[in-house]
Formats: sequence, structure tokens, C-alpha cells
Amino acid sequence: MLETSCNLNHLKLKESERACAYYDFLALPAPPSLSTVRRYRDLRLTALRTDPESFGSTYAREVDFSEKEWRDRLNQNHRATFIARLRARDKKGCGGSGDEDIPWVATVSVIAGRTLPEGATPAVVDRRTAYVFVGMWVNPEHRRKGIARRLLEAGWAWITEDAGKATEDGDALHGVVALLTVAAGNEAAEKLYKEFGFERVCAEKEGGVVWMRQRLR
Repeated sequence: MLETSCNLNHLKLKESERACAYYDFLALPAPPSLSTVRRYRDLRLTALRTDPESFGSTYAREVDFSEKEWRDRLNQNHRATFIARLRARDKKGCGGSGDEDIPWVATVSVIAGRTLPEGATPAVVDRRTAYVFVGMWVNPEHRRKGIARRLLEAGWAWITEDAGKATEDGDALHGVVALLTVAAGNEAAEKLYKEFGFERVCAEKEGGVVWMRQRLR
């Protein structure tokens, strides 16, 4: 399991929590445990309910998913899902807690384009060497903390590893790119991703989204 952590000095939390709070960034295991499936489901549904304009799916659609459907989403080959969580450390009077009590505050998934159907990525991009970031969401109370950047970095690390063993004969892929979409007109999001190194590829009028791309360094 991939795990990184970053200490934060300016969390907008109660003072009692603030002194012992930090974020962990984790790759969810595959196959996932029942607890992982349920916690991911709750995080995803919260995201769809909180920022419906940011997703191609809807809360009304996914709230009726079965447990098997949620499990299958997390248990796919050539797909990785990452979460950020807030943990209280048991130091200097701060109460420790088990994993079940640690809030999950952000998520993103990465999918290998070669597993997607034709037309799922822009025509100007070879989907066989592309990876798509989907479902990026950060809880509003935890934004502007660098969480999205850390999730993208975790995703890129996974892409680099997966691309290194992607072909049938075990050879590494070449010309690898990462893709993501933002809602058309969401200039703030587009600006944010440009700061991360993404560039605009094209816009889809029908879907109302802008595709952005970043090349593997």
C-alpha cells in the first residue's frame, strides 16, 4: 500500500484537533475489504451530493449501487484509487484512534486508457498510452491544503509503475500521458490543473467538458 504523509500547520479545525492533525495519502488495496468498500462508497456519495456539477455521474444513480458494484469498481486491473485521510496522533494529550475513526477527506482514481472503450478519450490522444484521472474530489473544509497535488503525485507514481510493465511482452510504454477533464467554464479548476503541469487538449461541446493532458516526465 502506497502511503505518504504531510504535516500541516494551518488546518481549519478546532484548536484541540489542530495540534495533532496531518494527512495520509493511501492507495486502496485490491481486493478491498468490506470496510474499505463502505468507506469509499460513503466518500464518493458525499462528493456527488456536495459538488454534483463536478462529475459525469450523479448521486441519484450511484446511491442505488449494490455492494458488489462498489467492490468491483475498486477491484479492477489497471485501475488505482487513492484517498486522503485526516488522522489524530496519540501525542501530547491528543487522543489516538483506530482506522475506522479516521476521516477520509479526498479521493481520485486513475484508469489505464487501454482498458477503456474506443472513443472514451480524445481522438488526438492514443488511449493505449494514456491514463485518465477520474473522480477527483476534496472535501470543501480541506481545500487549499495541497491535497489535490499530493493525490496527483500518488497517481503519477502508480502510472509510472504500471506503464513500466504495460505491454504484453513486458516492455514499458512510451509517450505516456495523463488525462483529466474539467467542466467547461470552470476556469478556476482549469487554472489549478495548469499549475500542476496540465495543458488543454480539446473541449467537447456535447459533454460540456474540457480535456487536459500532462506528459510523463
